[in-house]
Amino acid sequence: LLSPAAPFASRNAAVRAGSHPDDATIEQSLRTNLAKSKIGKDGFQVHVKGGVVTWEGHTSVAQHKGAATRMAHASGATRVVNNIHVDG
Repeated sequence: LLSPAAPFASRNAAVRAGSHPDDATIEQSLRTNLAKSKIGKDGFQVHVKGGVVTWEGHTSVAQHKGAATRMAHASGATRVVNNIHVDG
């Protein structure tokens, strides 16, 4: 089985090239990846400012919190603030 982060781990060419995309590009990448990912069903809120991605929300699947952090880094975030709470 693939981890929840596997589908988006290498999609962003700018990140692979070592440059940092702007906030709008990071946010668009995250929203696109959320729509295709299992964690998208959790309804997380994401905000990007200055390359910093902030996640908010709740999930019942502990792995989804880590997947959100990996998704943000793969999309070009310079830092991630993960305020997702794991319920139960």
